[in-house]
Amino acid sequence: MNRRKFITYSALAGSSFIVNLGLHQPKPAYGFLFLIFIPAAAPSLLGLALGGLALAALGSRGFSKRTQAWYDKRLDAQLAQREFLHRQFTDVSVAEVNDSQYNYIIGAEIRENLGLNAALAFPRIEYDQPSVSTFSGAASIGMSIAAQYLKKHEKMSYQEIESAILPRVSGASVISDWRNWDNSSFPGAYPNAYSDFRGVSIRYDAVKPRHGGFGTIDVTVNAHRMIKIPQIKVNFA
Repeated sequence: MNRRKFITYSALAGSSFIVNLGLHQPKPAYGFLFLIFIPAAAPSLLGLALGGLALAALGSRGFSKRTQAWYDKRLDAQLAQREFLHRQFTDVSVAEVNDSQYNYIIGAEIRENLGLNAALAFPRIEYDQPSVSTFSGAASIGMSIAAQYLKKHEKMSYQEIESAILPRVSGASVISDWRNWDNSSFPGAYPNAYSDFRGVSIRYDAVKPRHGGFGTIDVTVNAHRMIKIPQIKVNFA
């Protein structure tokens, strides 16, 4: 069975999710339902993270770059853009959102030692104060694949997935979860609409953090009950 067929079969079976990270030469990055839901999107880790989350949780079918003039009119989006550029993330793109606690979600990519890393930012203005919560690595990929799993296997609506996966807005509090692929991390948790403390828990294990090695991501979602997402395997190509 060739590589593409194996990845597609694994996704349809719902038993294992695989993300392949390119290194010296850009390679397609595949993950659960990526081939099924957004075949026309750019085959990148950013497409999996931002495109997959927007489609599954928000019903938004696309994302694209914005001009600087667009950011200049939106202070909250500027904060996300500046955070990405400060950390040397590139290809900053935006998915616009309707009927959500957020107006848009912003994503970006960076090439690290073990491959591509994608980050997501959730900017918001509340009580006239801009804030932005950020996630990268296992956190961004974990939440995106979890959203797609809930849609496919739990038959959740967009609104239910949004409540389960998107970080809960709570006053001026923000979440900053910047992970890379080199190091294991204990479960990082953030609040969702169902729980103030452990709404979504994401653990990353760098099993063999080297070229040709792999890591694993474990996600548990609290949505009136605890839902464990089948383990995600990250290949370091």
